[in-house]
Formats: sequence, structure tokens, C-alpha cells
Amino acid sequence: MKPAKLPSPRDAHEEISALIETLHLTGQRLEELTAGEVDAVADRGGRTFLLRHAQEQLRDSEAAKQAAILNALPAHIALLDAQGIIISVNEAWRKFAGANALQGPQYAIGVNYLDICDRARGDDAAAAQQAAAGIRSVLAGGAKSFSLEYPCHSPTQWRWFLMTVTPLAGNHLHGVVVMHLDITERKRAEQKFKDLLEAAPDAMVIVNRDSEMVLVNAQAVKLFGWHREDLLGQKIDILVPERFRGKHHGNQGGYFEKPRSRAMGSEPRLDLFGLRKDGTEFPAEISLSPLETDEGFLVISTIRDITERKQAAEEIWSLAKFPTENPSPVLRIGREGTILVANQSSAPILATWGRRVGQKVPDDWQKWIALAVESGKCKDVEIECDRKIFSCILTPILSEQYVNVYGRDITELKQAMQELRESERRFSELLQNVGLISVMLDGEARITYCNEYLLRLTGWRHEEVIGKNWFELFIPPESNDAKDVFAAVLASLPTAWHHENEILTRSGEHRLIRWNNSVLRSGIGDVIGTASIGEDITERKEAEAKIAFLNRVYAMLSGINTLIVRVRDRDELFREACRIAVDTGGFRMAMIATLDQSAKKLVAVASAGKDEELLTAIKTILSSSEDAPKTMVARAIREKKAVVANNSQTDPRVLFGKKYVESGVRSMAVLPLMVSDEAIGVIALYAGETGFFRAEEMKLLTELAGDIAFAVDHIGKQERLDFVAYYDELTGLANRNLFLDRVTQYMHSAAADGHQLAVILIDLERFKNINDSLGRPAGDALLRQVAEWLTRRAGDANLLARVGADHFAAVLPEVRQERDVARLIEKSLEDLVNSPFRLNDAVFRVAAKIGVALFPDDGADADTLFRNAEAALKKAKASSEHYLFYAQEMTAALAGKLTLENQLRQALDNGEFVLHYQPKVNLASGKMTSAEALIRWNDPRTGLVPPGRFIPILEETGLIFEVGRWALRQAIADYLRWRNAGLAAVRIAVNVSPLQLRNRGFVDEVRQVIGIDARASDGLELEITESLIMEDVKHSIASLEALRAMGICIAIDDFGTGFSSLSYLAKLPVHTLKIDRSFVIDMTAGPQGLALVSTIINLAHSLKLKVVAEGVETEEQRRLLHLLDCDEMQGYLFSKPVPGDTFETRFLAPHPVPAVS
Repeated sequence: MKPAKLPSPRDAHEEISALIETLHLTGQRLEELTAGEVDAVADRGGRTFLLRHAQEQLRDSEAAKQAAILNALPAHIALLDAQGIIISVNEAWRKFAGANALQGPQYAIGVNYLDICDRARGDDAAAAQQAAAGIRSVLAGGAKSFSLEYPCHSPTQWRWFLMTVTPLAGNHLHGVVVMHLDITERKRAEQKFKDLLEAAPDAMVIVNRDSEMVLVNAQAVKLFGWHREDLLGQKIDILVPERFRGKHHGNQGGYFEKPRSRAMGSEPRLDLFGLRKDGTEFPAEISLSPLETDEGFLVISTIRDITERKQAAEEIWSLAKFPTENPSPVLRIGREGTILVANQSSAPILATWGRRVGQKVPDDWQKWIALAVESGKCKDVEIECDRKIFSCILTPILSEQYVNVYGRDITELKQAMQELRESERRFSELLQNVGLISVMLDGEARITYCNEYLLRLTGWRHEEVIGKNWFELFIPPESNDAKDVFAAVLASLPTAWHHENEILTRSGEHRLIRWNNSVLRSGIGDVIGTASIGEDITERKEAEAKIAFLNRVYAMLSGINTLIVRVRDRDELFREACRIAVDTGGFRMAMIATLDQSAKKLVAVASAGKDEELLTAIKTILSSSEDAPKTMVARAIREKKAVVANNSQTDPRVLFGKKYVESGVRSMAVLPLMVSDEAIGVIALYAGETGFFRAEEMKLLTELAGDIAFAVDHIGKQERLDFVAYYDELTGLANRNLFLDRVTQYMHSAAADGHQLAVILIDLERFKNINDSLGRPAGDALLRQVAEWLTRRAGDANLLARVGADHFAAVLPEVRQERDVARLIEKSLEDLVNSPFRLNDAVFRVAAKIGVALFPDDGADADTLFRNAEAALKKAKASSEHYLFYAQEMTAALAGKLTLENQLRQALDNGEFVLHYQPKVNLASGKMTSAEALIRWNDPRTGLVPPGRFIPILEETGLIFEVGRWALRQAIADYLRWRNAGLAAVRIAVNVSPLQLRNRGFVDEVRQVIGIDARASDGLELEITESLIMEDVKHSIASLEALRAMGICIAIDDFGTGFSSLSYLAKLPVHTLKIDRSFVIDMTAGPQGLALVSTIINLAHSLKLKVVAEGVETEEQRRLLHLLDCDEMQGYLFSKPVPGDTFETRFLAPHPVPAVS
């Protein structure tokens, strides 16, 4: 079959596409012809071609081989393409993926590994970003490979990894291989090696082939005097004196050619020296060890300063040169044991040996000599010679191959040590026999000595104790401060010399020990441990605690018994008893709960303590009908006996065990309060100590509970007696005696504050008829209902009393206006008649008569006031009046005021108020400039009522607010009407009452009134009396400034009567001063009056204020005012106040009356 002929391509791209299509069709045809049974075919030239399925199988096989190889490698491997995208990973990579930041959880094929590294945050971010930079460098061809060691630690595991990056094989760079090797073990080995190196007693320096120091330990830093960072990377030559450096280079080069270990002293004839930073030299011994690493061989040099040994050798040699002058034995013995030199003092040693110079020492000494030479270390040997003991120091001189022996007579020292051991033996026997603990610890708190008393006390055997850690064996885990005390003893701190702590016995028992501690030192003064003598004070402390507990209870008992004698109030008794239990008795908490018999509930009535949250939880459970019976409190009530829990954590009866422990409560006792063999409540005490409530304490506490119960019973009986003495048993109201006492107290307050007080007596009408016809029980029921009605009415039962069979009394502690009392009585009598009282299923109405007496007018004491109120009540009962005041004229006056008040309310509703206008005239021109609006009451019954009669009533009743608001609106309305009519409208002045200005809403009311027309403020002036402004200057200034900002003029009325301060007057935002009429009258009476008016005018003009004189009635007054340069006048000389229509016709019409000249 021939492949289909394709159209001729038009360009290279189409040609390639056509070729691909041809190859694809050819491959398909070959597969069909071979039916999948042949993997390869050959062309005519014999060349072999793999078919497509065979190619795919080959690729899959190769991929499987590669994957198997990758999975078998002990590393975590990923292949990245040229863009850093993961194209393949091995199984180890997948398992490892979540363990470090350089991979993270995004290990999947297709993820860009470089982006993951770039986005890393936290502690691992720096390593991740460094890895990304290295990968990019290899991908870009800038580096052949890249490696990075990085940590990958977790809270439970310390791990290190080595990351390597290498390019994929091939002629072109297609990607990289990223491999992570776990090098934790290597790192641990390196760290261990470093730790060992650092802890070595000799100086150690590691050097590479280039003579550079790559590692130095602390001893090397100390020995040579350099800083560690100054040595690393430097040539080791700086540690070698200059005269040895040339030879040192040759030796070092030969060593690296044939590295081998060389011990210290292996070349004894070679003098070696080290060079310190400060230039000083010191003799040294050096050992060399080769170290094979990945970077090649290194040399570990161990350097020891042998200055002291050299000095000792020189000293011995010096002594040996002068044998006659040295009283101690000095010998020189060759390496093989021959005695080379011996001074005269060596004779006893030589005699003991049976040797002389030139002979060999005994065999045992030959071994010691050889050992000293081989080790290069000094050796101490003792020898006894003719009742003397010598200590001989064998010092090897390696360069000369002999040993110097220096002997010292230690006979006396040995004898002293023997005596000391004997003394220690006797002291040890003493410690074993006294009843005190004796123990010694080394610096690591291991036990090096203990006496038998400690073993008997704790139950351990000697072999079980010696060498063991004191804290692990004897100290309870909760004793956190014991180790701190041990450290303080080692530091020789005086605060640790005496200490108390508990130890554990083998059986787990706790014993309290008081220690006397001291520090143990070596012969050269180094601290090597501690020595302690301990006294078991467990029983003594328990006895002291028992006495302390009892003292606390005695103190509490005394305090509460003193309280019982003093206190007469049940609540105070309970509250103070709880406080004393906590403050004096030292209890963590105290609570008293009583049994509410009516509700059958336990109620916590008082408590005190350290933990309010716990007290709240206790009170809550006591109020629960379900949980309360389970409590120890309920059990004490039921069983009528004390309930004790001496361990709140383990006692199952304790409901809040965990909370108690958290609050520091370890034991508790609940004691019933018994009255007449009945439990009326409990007192519960909560102690911070386990096992507090023992027999002795409970005996005292039971006595205390009995005393509190007795006091409760006594207070209850006293309260019942007091109630009978001061209260009416039927109604529960105060009786006459208590009522008069209360009135006396109220009278003191009234006198101090300057207000009145009223005593009111109430007599129930027809009560006797109800009592006689329905019986006494019904009468009693009516009295109780009336008492309840009066209590609701008064709002406080303490203001009321029952003072007779059908008589009640009330006191009004604060009376400002007598009319208020009359109004209250009238309203109460009306409500009483309208209130139904139900008796025997029938409804009754009750009326009453009332008598009133006022303090201080009707009596200066409570008895007089009460008698006068009784007199007023008798008069009321004898008349047709429902109530009467003690003073008859007061009743009449109040009645008149009340009538007038009602008429004024009707006048406001009926529009009976009118405005009259009085003009103000310019004194220079004689022309009218403005007018004052004056309110009048046109009573249809009597005609015009004088302002002095009704304006005070308006202010007393508060009607002035409504009437003043009406006057303001009416004045504005008249002004706008005149103006709209084309009349010569002038500014209208309206008076502001004190109540209006004090009202916080007055300014808003004015703003609302003038808001009806933009021109309204042009026609309004407000006149405010000087005395009113001075009552509250700050509030007045704020209000006046707000009014002035609206365009309203402000005038001070009756100026000169309010005693203004000039400083305040200058601050007031006013336009006009009005001189009071009294000053105008006095002006013509004498020079003083004239001078005063002149002063007022000049003062006003200096403040740029206009001056208006009020009440001008004569031509002389007008003339003088004109001479004094007064601006305007107002008064009968020009015109009386006239009705609005008259004012309009006379003064605003186009042809007004002629001006006053």
C-alpha cells in the first residue's frame, strides 16, 4: 500500500508538516502489515529501523532501569529541566519531601523547584535561597557543580544534609540532578571530635598540608595567648620561634610524605619550644597524629607546656650539685638503674637498699625508674629507712636518659596523718551513735559518706546509698529549691549554711530535716563537695503546727466571741464572723449559709476569702435544688453534726475537689448552727493545710458554732422585742414613738438645708362602722390594705406610721412650697376615694380627713408639730373641709393660690393674656426708637389683673414657660404684622424670666420662634435682669452669646440692683443697660443719686453700651438725663403701656403724635 499523495508544500513549515504526516502514515501501515509481531524492519540497503511500539517499549524499559537505579541510590534525588521544573524524582525523595524547607510538600513532578526555594520563609529561608542561586548558576553554565550543607532540625531530631547539584549528561545543558544526602552521622562524628578536642587537657592544633591551622582548641588559645579567630587560617609558623622555623618546615614536609603517629617524648634529645603572642617562649613536648579527611591528610599536633617540669629538674640538678648543703636526699639514677650521684643525706636510703654509688638500685626501683623514663612523667615513691619515712619524687630527664630522685622526710607527716585517721575514726563512731544525720556529697551530689542514723531513718542499706545521687534517692520531686541550696553551699554562700527541706524514706514517707551545711575542700583549697549535719524535726514541726493551728482557732474564737457581745445585727454578725475567720483564723475562706424555711433552700448569707470565683461556684451549687442536697453543707444540716474533709483532693464527698486544690484549699469543715435543737444554718471553714481539722480544733470550732447560734437566737429575740417596741404589729408600719424619732431626724436636715417639713395625720372615715358591722378581722384587713396603699403612694414605708386605731401619719421631709402639700393632699384624697378595698368578697370605698402642720412655723420639735397636726385634724373632722392646715390663714391663702393657679391655666387655654406696649424715646431727638412688650391678664370676671399678682404664681407653678413662650411668639407676630403693613415697625423688647433663662432649652426655643421669618430677629430685643445673669455667669454668657449670634439685641434690665462685677460686665455680650427706676427717682433727691446715675451712664458708654432710663415721670428727670448724656428714656412722661391696637394707631401710624421736646 502506498501512502496517500500529499499536496505540494508552499513553504518550509508546510513541508515539515507534510513530512511528519507521511512518517505517521508509514508507521501505521508498517504496524498493520506486521500485526505487532515484528519489532524491526530493514530497507533495501539493509538498514534496520525499530517500529513505534518497539521504540516505546525500549523507552519504557530504559525509564524503568533509570528509576530502579535512582531508587537504589542512598540519596534523595530529583531531576530538574532547564527552567527548574521537577521532571523526575526517586522514591527516597518522595518520602523525604515533607522533612525540609529546600523541598517542602510540593515535590510533585511539574512543580518549579526554584519557585519553591524562592518563596521559603522562616529560619530555613536563607538556605533555600542559597540553594536556588546555586541551581541557577549550574543551569546557566556558570558553575560545573554546586554543593550546600544545611540543617534540618525538628523539636525531637537533629539532622544535617548535603545538597549537590550537577548538570545532566549530554552535549547541551538540558537540566540538573539535585541530590540530598543525609550527613547527620558525619556531622555528629565531627561534633563529637570537636567536643573531645575542646575538652582535651593539652593544647591541640590541626594543620593542613599548607601549614595552615584549620582547628584549635581552648587550651591552645589559652597556652599561646591568641584569639581563636586570629589563629584559624594562619601558618603554624607563628607558634614556632624563628630560629626553629627552617627546620620545622623540612620536618613537616617529610611528615606529610610519610604520615605516622608520634607520641610525646619519643624524641628525647630534641629540645622543642613554643612561641606565645607576647613573644615569650616555653619548652614543650609535642605529639603528632595523622588525620585522613575528604580534603586529604591533616596533622593533629598535641602541645604540652613542660616549663614546670624543666624547672623541677633544674632545681633537683642544682641541689644534686651541692650535696653537703642539702639536708634532703638527692640521687641521680641512670635509665638502666645505676646510681650515678648521691649526696650525703642519701645515706639512709643507700643503707636500706644495701647499695652504693655505681651499683644498681633494687629491682622494684628499677621498674619505677624505667616507668618514669618511658612515660616521661614524675612518680612518687615512699621508702622507710631506719624508723624514718622518705617521699621520693622520680623526675625523668629524657634528654639525658636519667632520673633525678629528690627525697623528703615525711615521718612527722605520716604520724600526724595516723593521728588524724584515728581522730576521724573516733569522730565517725561519734556520728554513728548521735541522733543526727551525717552525710557528705561530692561536687556532683553523689553520696561519699553517710552515717547509720540516716540509714535507720530512711530504711536503706549502706551499699544501696554510697555513690548514688542524693537528689534522685532522697529528695521529693516537688522540692525544687534543694538543688539551688546545694549549689549555694558549693559557692560558699552564707545563706545556704542553714536550711530545711523534706527527704524521702524508702517507704515514701516524708521527713523534715534541718541542715547545717559546710563545704569540703581539698588540700590545695579546691571545693570538692559538701558535708551536712541534719536534725529530724518532723515531730517537732508537727507539734509546732498543731500549736499554731490551735492558736489560730483560739484567736478566731476570741475575736468572734467579742463580736457576739458587741453586734446586734444578724447580717453584721455573719459578715464579720467570716472576715475574722479569714483575717485572724488564717483560713483560706469562710462562709455562713442559712436555711430558708419557706423556700426550703440553703442561702449563702455571708462569705470572705481569697478566691471569689470559688465562692461564687459554692453559692451557685447551694442555690441548685438538684445539687444542693449532695453538698457537705446539706449533710451537716440533715445530720445536725459537723462534717469534715481533711483532704479536699481525695475525699469523694468534696464536689469541687479540683477547684479547691487550685485555690489552695486542702481541708474543710462544715459545722451546723443549732437553735432549739434545729439546724438553722452552717458555718463552713476552708483551710490551706491538709489535715487541719483534728479533734482538738473541732472541739473548739464546735463550741464556736454554738456561740454563733446562740447569738443568732439572741438577735432574733431582740429583733422581735424591738419590733413590738417600735412597730405596729398589724400593719408593720412604725408606731408613734418611732415616727416621732424619725420626724426629729428629718427636722434636723430641714433646719440645716433651710426648707420646710410637713407632718400629716390621716383619719379614716366610717372605719368604726366597718369594724363593728363586719367584725374585727375585717377591720384589721382594711387597715393592712390601707397601710399597703399608703406605702405604695409614699414610695417609702419609713415615711409612714400607724398612730391610732384608725389613724395614720406621714411626714414629707422636704417642702418647698405650701401649695405643693395642698396639691398632694387633694390628689391623694381623690385617689383614696377611688381606690377599691376588698373585704369578705365585697368592695368598699374609704374617705379620710387630714390635718397638716408645717415645720418650722407650726412647731420647733416633733411632739409640738404632731400635736398641732392633731389639732388641725380635729378642726377638719368638725368642719366640712377634707383637710386643714394648723394655721387657718394658711389654709385660706393656699386655697386662694390654688384657685388663682387654676384660673391662670384656664386663661392660657382661653387666650386671656394680652401684650401692652410702652415706647422708648431718644432723649436727643424726642423720637420713639423701640418699645417694651408687657404681659397683661384680661380676666373676664374682674378685668385686667395687675402683673404683680399673677406673675409670681406663673413662676411658682412653672406656667411661666408656656406664658413666656406665648409672649415671645405674640411680640414677633405683632412686629411682622406691622412691618408687612408698611408701618414704622420698631424693635420690641420682651422680658425673660429667671426660670426661662435657667432652662437649658431656652436658646433653642428662641431659635425656633424667630425661625418663622428671616426678619424676625431684627425686631426682637430680650431684657434680662442683672441679678438673674449673676446667678450663673458662665451659663448666662454662653446663652447670651448664642442669642446675640442670631441677631437678637440683649438688654440688662434693672441695672444697679444685681451687684455686677465690672470684670463680668465687660465680658457680657449685651447691647443696652437699663437704669432701674429707683435710681431715676433718687437722682432728683440729692447729689449722691445724681452722681450714681452719671457713673452708670459713663460706665456704659465706656463699654460702648446704650443706656435707657426706666420710670421717667417728670420733666426734671428728663432734663437731668439729657444733661448726663443718657441715650433713651422710658416711662409715663411719654406714655403708659397701651394695648397693641392703641400703640399701632398712636405711635406707628403715618402721622404719630408730636415728639416730646
